[in-house]
Amino acid sequence: MTELLSDPKHIRGDLAIIHRSLLNQWKLPETLLSGLPQSMIKIVVDENAKPRERIAAARNLMLMKAANDMAENPQPVPQTTVNVGVKIDNANPGVGRTLAAQIVERIRAARISGNSAG
Repeated sequence: MTELLSDPKHIRGDLAIIHRSLLNQWKLPETLLSGLPQSMIKIVVDENAKPRERIAAARNLMLMKAANDMAENPQPVPQTTVNVGVKIDNANPGVGRTLAAQIVERIRAARISGNSAG
């Protein structure tokens, strides 16, 4: 097995493996991690590199930056509160009532009085 990014014939495949490892947050050896940003920059600025390789290296650099930003400033996980069994005050008309409930009451009142709902 050869080292990543050492064989020019396999650069594109190596970049894909690195991309997948960054996306999935795999644990990478420290020896690889220490030189990875410099390797990506070399590929990005290399005028002889294929455009696909340069783009893949740039994408990997952006993923590395995003991972560093998340590690330095973790974002709180958004939470949603669902209120189940909330008591509605029926003693005061209009308090806690939705538009749908008001429409239902108007239709019910129209049916009781014998008028059409529309």
